[in-house]
Amino acid sequence: MVVISVSIPDALLKEIDKLVEDGLYSNRSEAVRFSLEDSVSGYELDPETWVECVIAIIYNREDTKIENKLAAVRHDFDHILIETLHRHLERSCGCGEVRAHYCFELLIAEGRVAEVTTLIRKVRSIRGIGKVSHGLVPIAAPIHESQGK
Repeated sequence: MVVISVSIPDALLKEIDKLVEDGLYSNRSEAVRFSLEDSVSGYELDPETWVECVIAIIYNREDTKIENKLAAVRHDFDHILIETLHRHLERSCGCGEVRAHYCFELLIAEGRVAEVTTLIRKVRSIRGIGKVSHGLVPIAAPIHESQGK
């Protein structure tokens, strides 16, 4: 196994250490390795493989530029997007005052790996998006084709 050096913020290192302390991973390297494997999953698939995909996105609700850019991406990929969900999340500081307003978007897509991973890259490239997670599930053929439609 190759050893690499990576710079990460202190807060993220504390989160990784907490996962290790809680027993979810045996050490920091394992936690980072599994996270990286999750991040690149699907990219090793043949570009023509048909997949179902879920993309979860969190961003600052007060930055309307993000919402506008995300809407443009959704329109550009309308041919593979099956469903979207949008909801507002609010977080307080514990003092009764709301300190953070977030949007949570869930995109469900169906298509070839090449198209779906392009969609994921476009979403990730939007400046200001807080978090993007995705999951890809390969299927033998488009569901509508396998049902004879």
